[in-house]
Amino acid sequence: MSRPLPKNDSISVVQFRGVPSLSTEPVDIERGGERFRIPRNYLETAVLEKEYVNVKDAFESAALTIVTTFPEFAGATETSIHCFKLGECRGSKVTIDTLSPQENTIRTRVEEAIAAADKSETPAQNGLVEVHLKSSFLDVYLWRGADISDAILIECMKGSAAPYCYVRVNFHGVPFLYEYDRSLLPYWRTIHDRISQLLNSFYQGAVP
Repeated sequence: MSRPLPKNDSISVVQFRGVPSLSTEPVDIERGGERFRIPRNYLETAVLEKEYVNVKDAFESAALTIVTTFPEFAGATETSIHCFKLGECRGSKVTIDTLSPQENTIRTRVEEAIAAADKSETPAQNGLVEVHLKSSFLDVYLWRGADISDAILIECMKGSAAPYCYVRVNFHGVPFLYEYDRSLLPYWRTIHDRISQLLNSFYQGAVP
């Protein structure tokens, strides 16, 4: 017997892609059974995309891009809105994207990294252990935390063409990926904590 399709997500405003704004009006979003209220000046993209569970059945999933800057972690203002445009302020921009519900493999990746860390002889830097994963062509760093749910896995691109670092997080069952310039890696803990605080400030609880 096939499982029922997930409920369609929703966005309270006309959908937009790649359009930063100075407006602080809240945008109400339902994503994966959870509710978020995000000021418009944090959002660069909010669209509904079809997610196929098989060749014919699909549901609408909210795809979001949230943008902020280090170290303020504020929404766009008249003096900072240029940083919210694609390719601008690379050294200070922090971008948070929702991932496809079917890409929620965070725990598996962390488990693989912890197993690799047990064999690693690379000394920790900035509190992170560098690990080598067969499944990744990126530089991978791990903070083990108290247990697996507390661990943080950071993957950074090699070279100077696009030196970004990526972190996947599972927030109330909704998978997100945030990224920042590799030059900010020494501040990984501050960035992670501030991203967690931001998502908590947006969160409105489960859909009734």
